[in-house]
Amino acid sequence: MERREGIDRPNEEAFAAFAQRASDGPVYMLNLLEFQPEGGAERYGEYGEAVAPLLARAGGQAIFAGRPSEHLIGEGSWDMALVVSYPTRQAFLDMVSSPE
Repeated sequence: MERREGIDRPNEEAFAAFAQRASDGPVYMLNLLEFQPEGGAERYGEYGEAVAPLLARAGGQAIFAGRPSEHLIGEGSWDMALVVSYPTRQAFLDMVSSPE
């Protein structure tokens, strides 16, 4: 599997700009996931179970999860696409900054 450099590194400037409008919402976060060949999907499932209570506490919910079909533009593929909704930007920020 080819490593996609920098895709999981937070953009500090973008986070700061995002936080300046913390009461705006709703927010829909698109997760494009690529799993490690040996057990990656299973480990992500464990992560999902662990994070579900935190997501609910933030008022968020997964609204779509599935395997993408053929890509129509560009190259490459993803193992799973997940869309999560949050009622406000602050709810999203609370979720991603939780020490839990």
